Amino acid sequence: MVQQPPLLRDVIDIKESISTSDFVLQLSEATTPEGAERALRDYVVTERLLENFDEALGLIRAALDGHTSKAAYLHGSFGSGKSHFMSVLHALLSGAPAARARTDLDPVLTKHEWLGTEGKRFLLVPYHMLGAKALEQRVLGGYVSHVKKLHPEASTPQVYRTDALFEDIRAMRSRLGDQAVIGGLTSADGGDGTADEEDEWGEAFGWTPQLLDTALAAEEVHEGGQALNLVSPSTPAELRARLVQDASTHLLPGFAKNAAEDEHGFVSLDAGLSVIAEHAKSLGYDGLILFMDELILWLATLIHDQKFVAREAGKITNFVEGGDARRAVPVISFIARQRDLRELVGEEVSGAAEASIQDTLNLASGRFDKITLEDRNLPQVAHARLLKPKDDEAAALVDAEFEKTRKIRQEVWDTLLGSDRGADGVGADEESFRLTYPFSPAFMDTLVHVSSALQRNRTGMKLMGQLLADHRAELRLGDLIPVGDLYPLITAGGDKPFTDSLKVVFEAADKLYRTKLRPYLILTHNVSEEVIEQYAHRPDSIVDPDLRTRIKQFTGDNRIVGTLLLSALAPSVPALSDLTIRRLSALNYGSVVAPIP
Repeated sequence: MVQQPPLLRDVIDIKESISTSDFVLQLSEATTPEGAERALRDYVVTERLLENFDEALGLIRAALDGHTSKAAYLHGSFGSGKSHFMSVLHALLSGAPAARARTDLDPVLTKHEWLGTEGKRFLLVPYHMLGAKALEQRVLGGYVSHVKKLHPEASTPQVYRTDALFEDIRAMRSRLGDQAVIGGLTSADGGDGTADEEDEWGEAFGWTPQLLDTALAAEEVHEGGQALNLVSPSTPAELRARLVQDASTHLLPGFAKNAAEDEHGFVSLDAGLSVIAEHAKSLGYDGLILFMDELILWLATLIHDQKFVAREAGKITNFVEGGDARRAVPVISFIARQRDLRELVGEEVSGAAEASIQDTLNLASGRFDKITLEDRNLPQVAHARLLKPKDDEAAALVDAEFEKTRKIRQEVWDTLLGSDRGADGVGADEESFRLTYPFSPAFMDTLVHVSSALQRNRTGMKLMGQLLADHRAELRLGDLIPVGDLYPLITAGGDKPFTDSLKVVFEAADKLYRTKLRPYLILTHNVSEEVIEQYAHRPDSIVDPDLRTRIKQFTGDNRIVGTLLLSALAPSVPALSDLTIRRLSALNYGSVVAPIP
């Protein structure tokens, strides 16, 4: 009896199940020392990523030297590590010990030694844009919330539209009288409106009915960048700002919280960025750095609302230029995106609306830098985090088995390698295949393309981990993960495509698979869903050889069907174009045992 190769789980670590938090990092979680340590623990630094960090730090240095605001798109496919990149950049800028301890980051730290020698302080603000009502609501409101956590004693920046607040103050004066209102404006007095000792500002400032009249009559200042003296306010603008501060802190403490949920509750983004830059400077910072996760994805999910997208897209240029010639400190923005929004506009919007939005986006794109996280990083990252052999002996076994795979028919090898792909692919070479084994480069390319089209909650790494976990009981050293196994996994996640046009194709494919193709295969091979599920988790529990054969035949045919459906969902994948029976067999190598004539 021929001895079977060992199970793959005996050679590499394969989890029994994948949780929702595996391989997923929320940028906001990485801003604490513990979060930074977690982000850096499994982070894989490639040569190309070192270049990316150099680009990002060079952009920040240029902004500081020129005292100008700058912005960069952090561009990469879904699962390319944009959130992780921003988390590690956050750790580098904040001087986190976990970042300084990574020797593989030494080249970039050595080149940018100014990070440690010049004592520059950066206010680093993370954002997750999905669910935002408007850019002002999330960017300006998010700044206020973040600063309150870092500096609870700091004043609130004047980013709110205060018409509603002042209406409430006027109503309270009419109903309760001036002394009650003045008493509620400060927590440092006894309620009579007089400050016996220095108040929280370090000065003996007290409100009077006359000062209230002046503040309430003053026009709201929307121009950012001007310093207002809130300690000893003397001008109408300063009195108004001090009234907003005291009222939102003491008299009506719920105002800021309520305004944060109101898309119309803030000054313009242009003015607001100048206001928060001035506020950051008052706290002793040399630069304000915004890490914006999912901004483009947020707009993409709302692409059907042309007026909304046109309005919000028009604000993006404010991150690099505004009404103020110079902001108090440079504002540097890193905006993660997996697709250029201009592509989605072209697919979903037409006519004059498309032209208008495209012009706006082209204007913004011309003013933004672009840092590209290439897909060719994926093989190294996947190997280090998911596919690394347990020890040297296990690595030798994998190498030996990979050499056997290398000797398969050349046409099969070429198809698995995806050697006809362009330079922007994952990296169609033997070394990349070895790093991602048992996932072929053709599989990786399909994964990247399909993921980039969907609104995914799961990264490519997580999908790979899920496939390994699902086949943990049966996957042996020497087996390859068939491309067709990806289709049932992506349909089971409940994710939908960005664009309406692709949604139609996706839903049609899903309906065809669930209602016709899969039931037909189950009937043809005389198996049941229960038996298929049982075999997937406990293959040894199926002892009937005939039943085992039928299950394997069903699995092979199901993979062929899945590959055909993937070719409709991701026609741009070279490995899935011009499909023939031989290419289908090669992409699912091992599913069809006998050579196809």
